[in-house]
Amino acid sequence: MEPGLLVPAGRGGLRVFLRNRLNVLMAVRVTVIIVLVAACLLTPGFLSEPNIMALLTTVSFIGCVAVGMTLITISGNIMSFCLGATAGATAMVFVVALNWGGIGVGLVAALSLAALLNAAQGLVIGWVRANPIIVSIATLALIYGVAQMFAGSSAVYARPGTGYEIFKGKIVGVPIEFVVFLCVAALGHFILSYTRLGRNLYMIGSSFRAAEAAGLKTWRSIAGAYLWAGIFTGLAGILLAIRYNLGNMDFGLGYDYD
Repeated sequence: MEPGLLVPAGRGGLRVFLRNRLNVLMAVRVTVIIVLVAACLLTPGFLSEPNIMALLTTVSFIGCVAVGMTLITISGNIMSFCLGATAGATAMVFVVALNWGGIGVGLVAALSLAALLNAAQGLVIGWVRANPIIVSIATLALIYGVAQMFAGSSAVYARPGTGYEIFKGKIVGVPIEFVVFLCVAALGHFILSYTRLGRNLYMIGSSFRAAEAAGLKTWRSIAGAYLWAGIFTGLAGILLAIRYNLGNMDFGLGYDYD
C-alpha cells in the first residue's frame, strides 16, 4: 500500500501545499474555540473546578492513545484498531503484576507488553508488507481472546498498599494524569520533529516507494512508530488502572476512534 500525503511538485506547489495545511490547522483551532465558547455558554457549571478536573483527566487517557495513533498515521498506515484493546490489556497486566511484585514490576510488565504487542505488528506490516487494517483487527481479536480465556468478563482489582497510590492526586493543582499526557505529547513532538525516526516517518508516509528508493529501512521505522504507539497506549492503560483501582478490558473501548 502506498499511502498518501501528496505534495505538489515544484517550489510553487510546495508553497500551495503549506498554505493549505496552515489553513486547515487554523480552521481546526477556530472550530475548537467556537465549541469551547458554546459549551461555556450553554452548559451550566462547565467552567467549575470539578468539571475542569474531570475533563483534564478524561482527555489525558484518550490523549496518550492519540499521540501513539498520530505516529502510526504519519507513517502512512492509516490507523490501528487495537490500541484501545491494548490499553485494556495493559491495565489488567499492570494490576496483576502490581499485586504480585509492586509498582515497579507492574510498570515494567505493562509497558513491555504494550511495546511488544505493537512492535510485533509494526514488524509484520513493515517487513512482510501486510495490510495494517487486517493486522490490527487480527491483533484485536487475539487480545480479547486471550483476556477472555484468562479473566473471562471479570475485572482484576488492585490491592491497597502496593504503591500505586502515589500516582493519584495532583501536581500544582493539575491531575497527575494530565501531567503525564503533557509529557507524552512533548515526547511525541520531539520524536517527530527532532529525530531521524520522525523524519523517516514523514518521508514514508509521503511516499513509501520514494523512501525505499532513498535507502531507508522502512520496516525499522514503521516498527519504531508502532513500538512508541504501544508505549504511549500502555501509559494510558496504567493511568486508567491507577485511577479506578482495577484492570478491565472495557478500558480503552472506543479510544481508537476518539
